[in-house]
Amino acid sequence: MRKTIILFLALLMSALYGYADENKSSLNVNSYLQFKTYFVAPKDRWRNYALVLNRSELAVFWEPNSIVNCLISIGDDEMMLGKSTIPKDVKFDFKASSLFVLSLGIHKLPFSWELLESDTDLDFINRSESVLAFAPYRMIGVQIAGETGFFEYVFRVSDSSTSSYSYSFDDDNNKYVNGRIVFNFTNWFHFAISEFYSISGAPNNTFKYYMVASAGELILDFHPLVFKGEYLHGYPDNYFDIRSNFSGYTETWYAQFGYTIFDDYELLLKWDHLWSSYDYVKNKYLLGVNYYYNKNLKLQFNWEYNPVNPDERHKFIFQLQSDFDIKI
Repeated sequence: MRKTIILFLALLMSALYGYADENKSSLNVNSYLQFKTYFVAPKDRWRNYALVLNRSELAVFWEPNSIVNCLISIGDDEMMLGKSTIPKDVKFDFKASSLFVLSLGIHKLPFSWELLESDTDLDFINRSESVLAFAPYRMIGVQIAGETGFFEYVFRVSDSSTSSYSYSFDDDNNKYVNGRIVFNFTNWFHFAISEFYSISGAPNNTFKYYMVASAGELILDFHPLVFKGEYLHGYPDNYFDIRSNFSGYTETWYAQFGYTIFDDYELLLKWDHLWSSYDYVKNKYLLGVNYYYNKNLKLQFNWEYNPVNPDERHKFIFQLQSDFDIKI
């Protein structure tokens, strides 16, 4: 099923080539590499220092005319538990206007600001565990979106059988529906709400739906000081294609502050919190420093303090990131 749809999308891109407008057509090639090393004190006693490839991607964005654009990317996907997925994204957008854009293909599900953010734009090296507790995999789906002024919306229906890691219900007819509404007031206020539901149609024609998660996010940008936070709650076990192993009702949130110095340095502080109805509580505290050598090269350092796990109470992470964008 997944391979058949990917082949169809590839043929669609070939067909669109004949309708390209030479005056408006553009092709962007983007690639990034992230090399990471970490060690845990006192467990590793400062002995692990080798740089390893953390995440990588090669993406091609083609806009043949003002109505259609296409995205194809390959690489290692953190949302797939560190395993490679080829392709990572195959997506086609059909734009009637800024208020209505129809998308078809494999892409991130519109849920949570930090999950939607590109790896190259993350403030910390790793995404928050509070967000990953509800993190969905990429799936094939249909999406409509639009924006006007301070308002944005996204609505998507995805097929669970197209997930690379599918542990779906017995009837194998699950669909995942999620939506997202965003409000942006001026350049300093961002607020969004996301909803995520699992829907199944059983063989006896009964219809069932399950709430997976709700999320709220807030960003206040008073440059050079920036606040970012998200609150998520729901039932991760109602979604069988999730990387989390939480059961029962779960509440998570994170709050972080960032401060920019001399335009090249960024100081970060984060509190990451998880709570499950099965008496599972986890707090993690993070300190980060980012150095932007130029627009293509970034150095990152994170210190994670985990009071719950004595074996990994202090974790130090370094990352070197290169990002290149070529327009043809």
